[in-house]
Amino acid sequence: MIAFISKFKLLLFLLCALAIAVTVGDLLPNTLKAFFYAISLSIKNIIVFLVPLIVFIFLFSSVLSLRNQAGKFIIFILILVTLSNFTAINVGYVIGANILPIIKFNMIAASNNLRLIPMWTFTLPQIISIQYTVIVSIILGLFFAYKPNNYVNRITEDLNNKVISVLKKILLPILPLFVFGFFIKLAHEKLLYTLLSSYGTVMLLIVFSQALYTFAMYMFASGFKLNKCLEYIKNILPATIIAFSTMSSAATLPVTVICTEKNLGDKRFARIIVPATCNIHTIGSAIGITILSLAALNYFGASIPDFKHFVYFSIFWALAKYAVAGVPGGAIVVAAPLLETYLGLTPEMIGIVTAIYLFLDSFGTATNVTCNGAFAIIFRKLYTRGGVRRAT
Repeated sequence: MIAFISKFKLLLFLLCALAIAVTVGDLLPNTLKAFFYAISLSIKNIIVFLVPLIVFIFLFSSVLSLRNQAGKFIIFILILVTLSNFTAINVGYVIGANILPIIKFNMIAASNNLRLIPMWTFTLPQIISIQYTVIVSIILGLFFAYKPNNYVNRITEDLNNKVISVLKKILLPILPLFVFGFFIKLAHEKLLYTLLSSYGTVMLLIVFSQALYTFAMYMFASGFKLNKCLEYIKNILPATIIAFSTMSSAATLPVTVICTEKNLGDKRFARIIVPATCNIHTIGSAIGITILSLAALNYFGASIPDFKHFVYFSIFWALAKYAVAGVPGGAIVVAAPLLETYLGLTPEMIGIVTAIYLFLDSFGTATNVTCNGAFAIIFRKLYTRGGVRRAT
């Protein structure tokens, strides 16, 4: 029993935080709620501030270790990410186009007068975006991979070990406290109830589709072995829960890396694939925004485009994902012009899609993070199976 608790203690603590927030969160004084919410926001801001440094160290050291295989490795990542996003978008179309016309849903504007204000706000400036960090770390990694330098290698290895130590000894133990404030906020604002009562049918379709697609990815990653698939999912669950509560792939990134390392058994692959894809491999928004867009067309009596016409949109949407910022709701900002140009959504339709998507962003982010873990497994298998010699 002790061994079981030790093995699953992080997941158990996270679930306890959720259970406490749901059962007694509404009974807490507003001052205490605001205190816990402020704590969570402060921790999140610190993590987001540090993420570019973590990304740089992970990517730079990992690309450096690939040596002459680095260029081929990065190109292979970009090709597979684009194909994966493209596939998810079209799966969303198939589901939405076939199911939405036969179901009824009520898209009414939801109001929320119970907004929880944190007791304080603590912000740190963003020195460099993750997108630029990824580019710089890859370029420098490629340079030193082809022009080895022993001093750079030693410094990089030392920094890499220190970052991992900080993540495991400091970040992981405070994760339950980190997510508790966000759960308290959701309970206080009764957001889940609003979602269920106002947009229940469409929300359920999207969440079910995201969950089904995620499961399919892990089944594929496991070679269609159910026990292995469930083991992979169990290992990634802490990252899934944190992504759901924070709505931020960036804030979840350190935990995603650690969980993926456990599934891969290969720290090098995890530390390059997860940071490199956390903001560009976004399965949740690929499925969610697609279904919501088709739902808006259906609700306003407009025709859903045929598959041949939709493919043009899906190609540009898959490529546009490289410009999506790793912030809650960032995907819809990039998608809006494409929805209007290629699918014919009116500004009113886009407004509805945006509002509902922001309500569902927790589910989308959780799907993004969880599927990124599956993508890392699939990528590693295809990369090594393709006859590419692994660097030591």
